[in-house]
Amino acid sequence: HLLDSFTVSARDGNGRSPCQSKHFHSCKVKVELPVRVDFVGGWSDTPPWSLERSGCVLNMAILLEDSLPVGAQMETVPTGGIWISDDAANQVFIDDATSISAPFHQEDPFRLVKSALLVTGFVQSEVVPGLRIITWANVPRGSGLGTSSILAAAVVKGLLRIMNGDESNENTARLVLVLEQLMGTGGGWQDQIGGLYPGIKCTASFPGKPLKLHVIPLAASPNLVEELEQRLLVVFTGQ
Repeated sequence: HLLDSFTVSARDGNGRSPCQSKHFHSCKVKVELPVRVDFVGGWSDTPPWSLERSGCVLNMAILLEDSLPVGAQMETVPTGGIWISDDAANQVFIDDATSISAPFHQEDPFRLVKSALLVTGFVQSEVVPGLRIITWANVPRGSGLGTSSILAAAVVKGLLRIMNGDESNENTARLVLVLEQLMGTGGGWQDQIGGLYPGIKCTASFPGKPLKLHVIPLAASPNLVEELEQRLLVVFTGQ
C-alpha cells in the first residue's frame, strides 16, 4: 500500500511528552517507517556524483502487508551505559558511550546504531544517564527497498528526539548520509528520503556543504493510488 503518513511517538512513564526534564524520568521514543520503491533516478543521489553534480530521484513510500516494517525504540534508564538489541537476537551492552569510535568491523551487527550515536553527538551528550535501544526490520535482507538507510533514519530521528535536537526530516536525511559514509557503505540520500517523506515525491539534490535537498510531494489522484495498490506487487527473489 502507498503510504501517506508514518508514526513517531514519545512519552515518559506518565504518558507525558517531550523527553526533557530537570529530573530523570523514564522516556520512551518509538519511530516506525515504511520502505521505498524507486521509479527512476537512483544512483544520481550517491557520492561522488551527488557531491559534484545535481541529482533527481522519483520514489514512493509503501507499507508491507499493511504495516510499517522498519523501526527503532529507545528508552532512557537511570543506570549508565547503552543496551542495544535487534530482531535477530543480537545484543550488546556498552558501559562507556565515549568508547564508541570508527572505523567499525564489517561484521559488527551494531555498527549502524553505533554510527548513529556518533553522528547525532549522543556519545558526547550528558542528556540521559543510560539508554536502551531496540531495532527491527521486517524486510528480507538485501531486498533493495532501502531498508538499511531507513532503519538508520529511524534510529537517528529517535536519538534526536531523546536529545531534544533537530529531528526534522531534512536534518535526519543529511545525518544518515554522513552515517553511511562513516560506516563505509557509501550510500546516497534517496532511501532515507523515500522512507521519511510519505507518498510519492520527486527529490532534487544540489552539491554543497551541507548537501541541499528539495523534496517535491506529488499529489497523486485517488484513481492513481487505487490502481497502484491494486496492481503493484513487491516480490523478493531471494537474490
